[in-house]
Amino acid sequence: MNLQIQTTQNVAITFEPADPVTRCWAGLIDALICSAYLVAVALVLTNIFATSRMSDQVMILILIGLLLPWVFYDFLCEVFMNGQSFGKQSMKIKVIRLDGTEPRVGDYALRWLLGLVEFKLTSCSLAALALLFSRSGQRLGDRVAGTTVVKVAPQARLRDTIYRGVESSYQPVYPGAEELEPEALELIREVTRERELRNDSEVVRSLATTIRDRLGATPTESPLEFLRTLLKDYNALHGASIEVTLDRAQRTAPKSDGW
Repeated sequence: MNLQIQTTQNVAITFEPADPVTRCWAGLIDALICSAYLVAVALVLTNIFATSRMSDQVMILILIGLLLPWVFYDFLCEVFMNGQSFGKQSMKIKVIRLDGTEPRVGDYALRWLLGLVEFKLTSCSLAALALLFSRSGQRLGDRVAGTTVVKVAPQARLRDTIYRGVESSYQPVYPGAEELEPEALELIREVTRERELRNDSEVVRSLATTIRDRLGATPTESPLEFLRTLLKDYNALHGASIEVTLDRAQRTAPKSDGW
């Protein structure tokens, strides 16, 4: 079941929650890393205690200092690795806020504090129980911090961005396309893609008319082709010259689309 998040800009983003099995594997990897660290700490302390004549107070301070990375492992990883630990990174999952924004340090701190109870004090049983009854994949720490763990989306393909492959010999049709903001180009991309899926030409005509009037352009092609040309012109004017073989079938506008 996908998780739909409404961002502060009223844009709905769909994420796939990390399933409990994936989270368990990530936790196991992190546990192995922490265990290896503790073994290394034990070896270091054994060597220090056997050869050093330091006082007990100094020894305790050294012990505390060496154990701090183990105690704060999850918190430090998520803060400095953009919501991931080494286990989460290997399983391609990460922590996000329910409003779609990046968690703050305080959010990570809350997750970590509750995690001490959910994982270390209850041997993961409390966390597993919370995940079992959560539709959005939240353990108790997530619920308090307003976060959840989702699968990391694969890298975007060229066709899923505002960038388009442009032949080196291509000459821009509308020079004013260079002035369009990335947000406007993203809207054009979304609308033209939705047009292919839903056959909703009214939205295309409305957006094309707005952009046409704004640029003072006089397009001769259909509204859909006009929008696609703007995307191509923008990339050409910004130096995105890529030798590609264009899929003409996907870029041919229906002849019935008129202004």
